[in-house]
Amino acid sequence: MAARQDPRGGGLYSSKVGMMLPPSPRAIASLMDLNTEPDFGVADEALVIGWETDPAVTREYVPEPLEVDGSGAMYSMTVARTAYAPRRARSEFISAERLTQTESFLKIPCTFDGRQCVFRSFSWGNRDRLVTAGRQVGLFHKFGKIQITQFQPFHRTWNGPHDGARICVTVENLGTVLRAYGELRRPVRSDEQLPPGVASSKDVPNIGHRYVWDSCTRTPARNDLVMDGGGSRETSDMWTGDAWIEFYDAENEEVQQFRPRRMIGAWWYRARYGKGGGAPRVIHDYGSTNPYASRPRIRELLEAGS
Repeated sequence: MAARQDPRGGGLYSSKVGMMLPPSPRAIASLMDLNTEPDFGVADEALVIGWETDPAVTREYVPEPLEVDGSGAMYSMTVARTAYAPRRARSEFISAERLTQTESFLKIPCTFDGRQCVFRSFSWGNRDRLVTAGRQVGLFHKFGKIQITQFQPFHRTWNGPHDGARICVTVENLGTVLRAYGELRRPVRSDEQLPPGVASSKDVPNIGHRYVWDSCTRTPARNDLVMDGGGSRETSDMWTGDAWIEFYDAENEEVQQFRPRRMIGAWWYRARYGKGGGAPRVIHDYGSTNPYASRPRIRELLEAGS
């Protein structure tokens, strides 16, 4: 086994003991074991799809005190990630499933205290660590099958982004949740301003609703909004193009109301992340109040249970 080292300081994965899920006496079984290694690093291939939906729907799905701009803009972000911890990889067997993952998010642009942010409404992941650890920062991943087209560097033609390349995404849980594609047209210029759903989370932070129910006290143990500033993102080969997305009537999902009225575009990029960036922090505490209590369906359920 590799010699013990101190976990890297700051950021989301800052404590090997604090992030131990599940806690164990020998600290081996943790789902987050590799994420807290000092030399742990990740690289992504990502596709972001932007569209406009009914503004009343985006208002319904963004809890106060967050504000939406009334445009109905939304973004789907799907990421295929490869992680690596060199020190550990030289000394032990590490299965590919511990180093790869795919996840998909629905993001709604919003503001908090005048700052541009995005609220993560729904998300899906294909690894148990995503589903478990994401809840600590308000990411309620459902376990699913997420697929995204990836390039093969040694292929004669499909070796990187180019005009006409179509990147496809599928999210499945109990049936198909969504399908989307971006058809790449051109590289993004260095002076172009990126939309909120594409910009680095260091510039446009993610916000999630963290909710943990305590079945013993029958009260929320956590019920707050968490802002995650992410790490320093370095991108290459960012391309933009045309977009398409369709939502399906999947069992145990509520996404069809997000169907597009107008497409905004697609963005594809490769990225890697360095240390640093803003650590997650609570920006609003709801206490025992349901943030969606004013919505008809939630109000109906609350009144029926009182």
